[in-house]
Amino acid sequence: MTRAAMTTLIVALGVTMSAPTWGAPRDRDGTRLKAKQLAPGKKASDSLKVPDDTSDWRYIQVKEDGRLTVRVDYQPTSSPLSVRLLDSRGKVIKALKGTKGRASFTEALTPGIYYLEVELASGQASYTVSYALK
Repeated sequence: MTRAAMTTLIVALGVTMSAPTWGAPRDRDGTRLKAKQLAPGKKASDSLKVPDDTSDWRYIQVKEDGRLTVRVDYQPTSSPLSVRLLDSRGKVIKALKGTKGRASFTEALTPGIYYLEVELASGQASYTVSYALK
């Protein structure tokens, strides 16, 4: 096989293997770029179901130095749910696994945009997420 034919075959295989599955469900908030804003003092409710919807993203706008407290409550309480806090560049600041239906943490932050990812490893779960900034 010539080099050109090999290159064509590799490109064709790559395109075939990466083609989307038509009719597959789409996760509207499954990436950091599609994050929904989370308002201070408000709760947001959502659900996750593996494999179609494994993570949800929210963003928080911090206008002055402060301590961020995040709380995620979820059902069923045995779900393998985890939460990550990331900066505007996607660097993980905090990561933790929930236990007994709750994941919460407090972190000192400076002004900027921050992201929360709620992720489920298997099964399905419903959750509420909220934060306070002091």
